[in-house]
Amino acid sequence: MCCHLLCRYVTQKNVHTNTVYVSRNYYSVDKERNLFTCESVNWITRPPDLASQVMCKVRHGPVMYNCDVSFTNADHNAVAVRLECNDQGLASGQFAVFYQDEICLGSGVIQTTGVSHAEIGSSVDDQTKAVL
Repeated sequence: MCCHLLCRYVTQKNVHTNTVYVSRNYYSVDKERNLFTCESVNWITRPPDLASQVMCKVRHGPVMYNCDVSFTNADHNAVAVRLECNDQGLASGQFAVFYQDEICLGSGVIQTTGVSHAEIGSSVDDQTKAVL
């Protein structure tokens, strides 16, 4: 168990600059985390029918979210996703799995989330920037 003053949480990653952003103040109601993009999406049989309800599961938890999905390229292997409610555990590098009518359609790697660097903050006391 970690001491509250020592805990740090990964809040954002930039794979292009090899930068990881961590914060002590990870869970905060003012940080909207219901938006993300996925790349390298692999559809098992077909992309979702966007006229019907799409559901999404992130990480290994039991929660499935209703979501809006839009394709961001002609190949349909990149999507923008808006969850029906916030999930403060979203982070780049995690997988999102998409369902329709309880059928698993496929999954993709989360690239970006709805939190900008400005929302995370830049104070050294509140955030540490680590370049690996």
